[in-house]
Amino acid sequence: METELYRYGDVSIYVAEIDHDKSVASSPRERERIAERTLIRQLLGDKVMLTHDENGRPRLEGVKMYISISHSRHKLCIALSETTETGVDIEELQPRLEEVKYKYMTEGALGELREKGSLAELALCWSAKEAVYKLAGEKAGALGENVVLEGLANMRERGVFQARIGEERFDIRILKQTATDEIVIACRCMNI
Repeated sequence: METELYRYGDVSIYVAEIDHDKSVASSPRERERIAERTLIRQLLGDKVMLTHDENGRPRLEGVKMYISISHSRHKLCIALSETTETGVDIEELQPRLEEVKYKYMTEGALGELREKGSLAELALCWSAKEAVYKLAGEKAGALGENVVLEGLANMRERGVFQARIGEERFDIRILKQTATDEIVIACRCMNI
């Protein structure tokens, strides 16, 4: 499986295409699971097993390593680190993000955006909240309503912004952002 590799500190983030051949598996979810297992086996060997904890978070058996997984329609993203628990998300630009923006964005945060809520900016914000949720769990809120995003005005140029849940702070890094019809955005957050 061909991958793109991004590094941030001691975290390695791998992005790969999901095979959508229906002869591989009939459901999109099953094709995602096959892609996960294939990439993990390619990266870590046959002795490593992917499991999930009681909250549905991915875990690895057979190796001491943190993992975070995300999917878009066509891509799989896996973050691995021996020392740092990480949340990762990958998104495609979809008009639904505009339609539901008030469910995950406050008026204040929307006002802070440079392009006043362009689809690319909304996707970055959604992706950041997803990544924080994967790291922080339920305290983030079901739609990330407890996650406050900060430093949004120049996030695309700087490639970094912050989030917080109460006093707990997170660093958000934009690892990839392409400017094609199908924009894929990956964010990574780490408790700081």
